Amino acid sequence: MSNDILEAKLESEFTDTLRHVEAKTLLSDIGIKSTTIRGAITRFCKQESVDRPTTFTEMTEDFMPDFMDFWMDTNPEIFELYPESKVFEAVEKYLAFTTVWKHKVKNNYIITSELRLQASTLLVVKNSLAASMKAVLSYNKRQPKIEQEKLIEAMPKIFLEILPVIHALQNGLADRMDDTDDLTRLIGSYLAGDKKTAIDIVNGNKLIENKISDICSNKDTI
Repeated sequence: MSNDILEAKLESEFTDTLRHVEAKTLLSDIGIKSTTIRGAITRFCKQESVDRPTTFTEMTEDFMPDFMDFWMDTNPEIFELYPESKVFEAVEKYLAFTTVWKHKVKNNYIITSELRLQASTLLVVKNSLAASMKAVLSYNKRQPKIEQEKLIEAMPKIFLEILPVIHALQNGLADRMDDTDDLTRLIGSYLAGDKKTAIDIVNGNKLIENKISDICSNKDTI
């Protein structure tokens, strides 16, 4: 099997990781914390003088076997808490989400054409989330209105709700919004609890309207 055929096959296998906006939710069904995995990978790369994988083929064939041996030797207690298969799955998902897709987008090496837009969108959303989190938390720290921990929980949920809308817009499945800043305004409306403004922004687009209605109706859970 050629490298590109194998890489395309692996892209398909890791498509599900594109449906998340933070590693915490990606791994929630397994239970291993992303910080635990990140720390182990950092130690491995430093000790063995290797870089994180840049393709799925490199990840599965080269990186994972050596990393798993390293982790079993240095932190065997992890494998007492979780089956080896679950640890393996968690690490692969984490690397796909945090490292491989990001590198493939930046280097224009996504073989499956249907996934190029989705992967690039994820990178934009993740970067936007990180920047928004810093700005909102900084503002809220100076003029507290919402508990910081609740904001930390709320922001990824907001972006997760908006992600399918962005995908739909980019693929021509929904009418485009007039203003490119509308997504930012939607987030602001959500945080302010202003349902009317949020609905006005979408200008009757049912796909987006339904999404934002769901978000706003859950405002009390923040």
